[in-house]
Amino acid sequence: MCVVVAAGCGGGGGAGPQQASRQPGPEPETTETAAERAAREEAARRAEAERAAREEAARMEAAREEALRRELERIDDLTLTANLLTVRVREAYKNVVRASGAPVSFGDGVTIGFIDTGIEPTHPAFAGGDRVIEEVLEGTGDLDSDFVFEGYSHGTAVASVAAGAARDTSVGWRQGVAPGANVRMFAITLSSGDGPYREASLPGLKGFSDEFGGYLNRIFSRGVDILNMSLSVNGIIDHYSAEELRDPMAALVRAAAQEARGEDKTILVWAAANQHGKKCTVGNSCTGGTISERTVDARSVAVTAGLPLRFRELRGHWVAAAAVDDAGVIARFSNRCGSAADFCIAARGVGVPAAYFGHNEGNVVTGEAAFNGTSFAAPTVAGGLAVMKQLFRGQLSNTDLVTRLFATADRTGRYADSNIYGQGLMDLGAATAPVGAMTVAGGASVAGGGANLRETALALGPAFGDGLAAALAGREIAAFDSLGAPFWFDLGGLVAVADLSPLLARRLRALTAPAARRAASAPGWTALTFDASGAGTVGAGGPRMGLLGAGTDAPPAGHLALAD
Repeated sequence: MCVVVAAGCGGGGGAGPQQASRQPGPEPETTETAAERAAREEAARRAEAERAAREEAARMEAAREEALRRELERIDDLTLTANLLTVRVREAYKNVVRASGAPVSFGDGVTIGFIDTGIEPTHPAFAGGDRVIEEVLEGTGDLDSDFVFEGYSHGTAVASVAAGAARDTSVGWRQGVAPGANVRMFAITLSSGDGPYREASLPGLKGFSDEFGGYLNRIFSRGVDILNMSLSVNGIIDHYSAEELRDPMAALVRAAAQEARGEDKTILVWAAANQHGKKCTVGNSCTGGTISERTVDARSVAVTAGLPLRFRELRGHWVAAAAVDDAGVIARFSNRCGSAADFCIAARGVGVPAAYFGHNEGNVVTGEAAFNGTSFAAPTVAGGLAVMKQLFRGQLSNTDLVTRLFATADRTGRYADSNIYGQGLMDLGAATAPVGAMTVAGGASVAGGGANLRETALALGPAFGDGLAAALAGREIAAFDSLGAPFWFDLGGLVAVADLSPLLARRLRALTAPAARRAASAPGWTALTFDASGAGTVGAGGPRMGLLGAGTDAPPAGHLALAD
């Protein structure tokens, strides 16, 4: 068969007859109608517009990628305190940024409430106080010129751990867990709880409950997402039966249950208490030889933090926070989780840098100090929950957030001992990362199953161009992890053109890559330090604040408490 058209396509050996050569003639003239010309020009305009749109989309995507890269570098460069590093806040920040695809203010849109002594909104930790609201529930709070509690603002310190903003100022303040969260302080008068340990009586508990139940009802009407309570009363939950507590604690339990709010209940975070090792003379918790040597063996949390053990309606939105020291071991003053293990978690509570506002050598000073106590483990947990709530855009209920907090805690090594650490050591990095396979829902609910996100993509050849990817850019798809939490991704990232790797795949690999836990460490810093007597100096290191615990070398001080 002849495959090339030629002048002499035939067999035989002789030459064929001579053919006259043909010369092509001129092409016939065609006339373009006005309509055809208009259509051609319109097509050209559309093609140019599509090309310009693709170039703009590519430019914007490159700008987003650059902003994302810079933000991740900024997070790497943040000077985070040891208590934040212990619970892997840096990894959480990166997860939030990767999931959102842009820089964010961590905790933005979430309101953390505090029942405490009050707050100084002008402290640099709160960036001028624009996001701080204070409401005095009882007494004068920190409005009192004597600062009511031990000469300093305990509430200012506690709130800064959860939501202090980073400030590069002479006082050396660093940020809290959720620096973008709103702060709502509900001020009451509190005592230090120092002195010999004595368990609260049932009449004493009733007086506390009646008053505190009223506080909670008032607070819940203020739109608080998470409520931190770095306070307690003396007494271990194990020593009070449900029958004994039913009447005395009725008002508090009824308010805290929030039964009319379904799963959208305010999360209540309680300090486990600092009763372990306190001097005592009588009571079920007293152990030791002579009366002068007897101390509290706080094998479980305080009665205030442990109420869900006796009243199941409080479970699901209640967290008790125990404290670990700088080595990650349960702090010597901290109550253990014990029988409250199901709703107890651990966080750093020794040498925690926090905002200081109060007296020092006769002067009122603003600065930073090192604090000890479960009072400072609790706001670390509260701030972490705020970051989680922001990440999931309100699509997880508050009870789901608590479940996730517990499910993602570090239970390796020593933290497997639930009698001490409950659910384990808080791991905010794990709580903000997908757990298990990511699934794109195939029906009306996550329970209906779906496709694995890693296997969900549309690969197009070069002939298709990148028009579909550009058209889908900016539109999101939600994928769900094995705990039912949503993570959002750009639909345009699911489309791969030729051999290009989708942007979504790159982000997903970064978000789901396992990250080894880093040893908790923080650079040296200069701060106010205090011993148990309240004498202060400006110097480096050495936590000595006699708050809800004590400095390394001082006897355990009292937790904020109800005086019985």
